[in-house]
Amino acid sequence: WVGITTKFKELTGKVYEKTKFKNRFNNLIREWRLWYKLFGKETGLGWDNVKNTVKEMVAIFLNMVGHVVGNRML
Repeated sequence: WVGITTKFKELTGKVYEKTKFKNRFNNLIREWRLWYKLFGKETGLGWDNVKNTVKEMVAIFLNMVGHVVGNRML
């Protein structure tokens, strides 16, 4: 974390505590897990390389979003 905070300070001139970086990292992990769960693991969605879109119906996505409140999964 020392390297991250030092490099961040060099690039931005801002000083952040280790906890701020850890909290952001944990939030990103949580969001990635939600996306992974929605994208393919549980819903069967996939990526259409020809159309550059998500394969499957919007209804599945809306159904899964109904289980999410804020950034928390129910």
